[in-house]
Amino acid sequence: MTQVTVHAEEFKQLGAQVKSLDDPRLMRAMRKRLRTDLQPVGAEVVTAMAGASPHRGGLSGKVAAGRATVVLDLARGASLRLMSGGVRMTAIEKGAIRHPVFGHRKTWSMTSMQPDTGSKEFERHADTLATAVMDELTTTVRQAIA
Repeated sequence: MTQVTVHAEEFKQLGAQVKSLDDPRLMRAMRKRLRTDLQPVGAEVVTAMAGASPHRGGLSGKVAAGRATVVLDLARGASLRLMSGGVRMTAIEKGAIRHPVFGHRKTWSMTSMQPDTGSKEFERHADTLATAVMDELTTTVRQAIA
C-alpha cells in the first residue's frame, strides 16, 4: 500500500472546526463527495504505476486492477492510498519488486522499474487535490453553520 499525503495549515484549522461539529451525517456526506471528486486522480495514479510496471508476467495488469481510496484524517490531512490485491505498491514505488522466477517457484529475482511513478503523478495533481479538499471542508463548515 502506497500512501501520499497533502498537508496544509489551513486544513488543520478547518479540520478542527469540522471535528468540533460532531455531526456524523455531515462527515459521511463530505467523505462521499471527496471520494467522488478525487477518484479520477487516484485512477490516473494507478494507471501511471501500471505503465511503469513490467508488462511481462502480468504485473502491470495486476497493478492496473488496483484502486485508490481517499482517507481523510482531520488531524493529519487527506491521503490517497493505493491498493491492489497481492501486489506490493510500496515496492513498486521504490523501484524494485521481488518475485518468483517462472517455472522455478523456489528461485526469486529482483526486477527494477522507474521509482516514484505514483508519487510524481500525485504531485502533478497536488494543488488541485488540496483545493478540492479545502473547498469540501469549507462547504461542510458552511452547511453546519447554516
